[in-house]
Amino acid sequence: MLFPNLRPFQLEAINRLKDPGHLVCLAGTGSGKSLIYQYLTRKSRWRTLLITPLTALARQQKERAIQFGIEAHINEIPKLLSLQARRKPELWIMSPERLMHLHSHAATSSLQGWRPDLVVIDECHCLFEWGETFRPHYGKILDWIETTQPSRSLWLSATLAPQDREKLVKKLPKPSHFMGGFALPEKLHLDVLRCQRVLRPSVARDWIQDRPGKGLVFCLTRDSAANLTDLLNTSQLRRTYYHAGLAREERMEIERRFLEEGIDVLFTTSAFAMGLDFDFVSWVLLYEAPWSITSLAQYLGRTARNGGVGHAAVLWSDEDFQRMSWMNRTERGKRHLGELYELLHTSESKAQALESYFNGPSLAKQRHDTIDVCS
Repeated sequence: MLFPNLRPFQLEAINRLKDPGHLVCLAGTGSGKSLIYQYLTRKSRWRTLLITPLTALARQQKERAIQFGIEAHINEIPKLLSLQARRKPELWIMSPERLMHLHSHAATSSLQGWRPDLVVIDECHCLFEWGETFRPHYGKILDWIETTQPSRSLWLSATLAPQDREKLVKKLPKPSHFMGGFALPEKLHLDVLRCQRVLRPSVARDWIQDRPGKGLVFCLTRDSAANLTDLLNTSQLRRTYYHAGLAREERMEIERRFLEEGIDVLFTTSAFAMGLDFDFVSWVLLYEAPWSITSLAQYLGRTARNGGVGHAAVLWSDEDFQRMSWMNRTERGKRHLGELYELLHTSESKAQALESYFNGPSLAKQRHDTIDVCS
């Protein structure tokens, strides 16, 4: 499979990483950030270590790499070690938990012996979204970088807040740089509806039935995803739920059916939000307010990834924030909820407010969306 024509930001990142150093790259969902490390791995015959948050995303990344002639593995240490003497383009994909397990056991010498030319941290905003109570190993990646001192690292995200990217660049070994910016899909139509929870089933059902094509309904918890599948009876639409608590085989089968016309509507948690590149998704519905502005931007980025028209709706109320404040009592969680609460209460376009948050007011584009109150 030949590489497509590279975009200017991809070429810039590739040229910067030809020399040793550390690069934080922010670019829109579906813009092709993965092509940066895939190109360098294939063309420079590098060994690349990819740290990624979700197993579904890891499977998709492995399949894409293989298409470009890269030998890709997910947590397959013995097989990789048998290839140490050969110099060929390879991609070793692992979760932060797996990385820290290797780092804290004798197997760490195996990883160091493999000697990656490039370390890639995908969805790097998770360093600042997670850490205290949920997947704390994410918070240890920067310490691992400082200890192992790889010659090159690439930090990728579509949603990295200004204060977080400044903090990240400062903590990385030198030289370290930042490039890029945040962007919502150009043809995204956004409805933001302040809606009491008792009214949401009927509001959500009506909104979904007016939308063409396949879509995602994002829920805060696994129980919500499972329960809403039956509660929001969408007549003839084929539907099911998806979350990280399902068995691996179940998740893979659901992904296949969603890809191959077997499912129209997927009720899901954040397990289906980050990184997964399904460019046929026509719409997304957030059934309740998410945990943060970054989560909101990630969910909205699941639609209109192919450059076409996409639709999104956010249903929320103050009750959502009371519930989430009780569920998440960390200082970081409180700060994220406060930022989102302020954004949703602003009278300006929420899409424009999102771009102002990530890029600054001077770079935010003029956008319009529907802001309403359910009654």
